[in-house]
Amino acid sequence: MRWTLVILTSMLLAQPGEGQQLLTLRSAIDGALSGSPVVQAAREAAEAAGVRSERARGFRLPSVDLSEVYTGTNNPATAFALQLNQKRFDGMQFFQSDPNNPDWHNNWLTRLEVVQPVYTGGKLSARVDQASFMSTAVELELAHAREQVG
Repeated sequence: MRWTLVILTSMLLAQPGEGQQLLTLRSAIDGALSGSPVVQAAREAAEAAGVRSERARGFRLPSVDLSEVYTGTNNPATAFALQLNQKRFDGMQFFQSDPNNPDWHNNWLTRLEVVQPVYTGGKLSARVDQASFMSTAVELELAHAREQVG
């Protein structure tokens, strides 16, 4: 009776049932690596470092900035300056009216700037290299985390 129980138990454990797979060392390691929070965190850190490295290289490209500024005032000094800047100053109107109580003046200023770094004294190249080295270091940390878990 005892031997029969041992044989039946070993037969049940030895053969996988329907829908089950035989567990191998490789599949156990792959399962541990895919489910490990340490490896997942290291993988995400490596991806983020890669993105930062790409962004650092992007600072070598020109940047474009478009801005729109509105100013409205009835302050005497500012209204006078706006009239001069807009080339709408009329001396006769200025002396015939009260300069301390001007009408409301509006000003729209549109600015488009294109900035291309030409010479940064090596700072830009150094920062790109630092980002690349950091990306490499984090990838090595990912490999280390995979080795620790696996």
